[in-house]
Amino acid sequence: MSAHLRQARTWSSVTPVVLPGFDDGKQGKALGEYAVKTLKLKRFAVIDDATAYGQGLADEFERAVKASGGAVVKREHTNDKAVDFAPLLTSIKAQKPDAIFFGGYDQQAAPMARQMKTLGMDIKLMGGETMNSAKFIELAGPAAEGHIASTPGAALESRPNGKAFAAKYKARSEQIRRFYRPGLPELLRSPSRDRSVAPILLQRHRQISRSRFRPTMEQRGLIKEH
Repeated sequence: MSAHLRQARTWSSVTPVVLPGFDDGKQGKALGEYAVKTLKLKRFAVIDDATAYGQGLADEFERAVKASGGAVVKREHTNDKAVDFAPLLTSIKAQKPDAIFFGGYDQQAAPMARQMKTLGMDIKLMGGETMNSAKFIELAGPAAEGHIASTPGAALESRPNGKAFAAKYKARSEQIRRFYRPGLPELLRSPSRDRSVAPILLQRHRQISRSRFRPTMEQRGLIKEH
């Protein structure tokens, strides 16, 4: 027995979901204006990771800084695999900026923050929403303290009924997690227990999952047996 998905029916049977996209132009502009007008900083070094996201965000930040009366004293580029920023930061330090803006992701922002601390650069590191993450704090450690990252939109807790929505979302997410992981025993989540039977338990988990989803997929015509 085998099964295959009927692609034409797949898309016609799925309810569309609209996901919000973040406007990096507005985000970069807001960060640049905030840095100059609210933080009262004047001199900036701008670094991007040469990705479409990172360079675009950095360009908008630079444009907003200049329009707000600030100056970009150093503009540099790196890449999204780099981890050693010491030479780059050393050259930037000589320009005496008030802050560094990094257009890129948390995997590079974190070591950059650590190396800034090592070099005695007591200035702000600023970045977009990809720096506003638990991963940045984890990787940067104590060096994460005091830096600034944006988040598109107002914080959920500050919005009307935000806390109530968050509680309902968390409860619903837990229900969905249990549905997709039926019967997955605590054994798999505990490092202190014997893992020798883990492959057997995972196979059983897959069998249970298939038995739950298959009838629904057959009813919708998404699976055809032959």
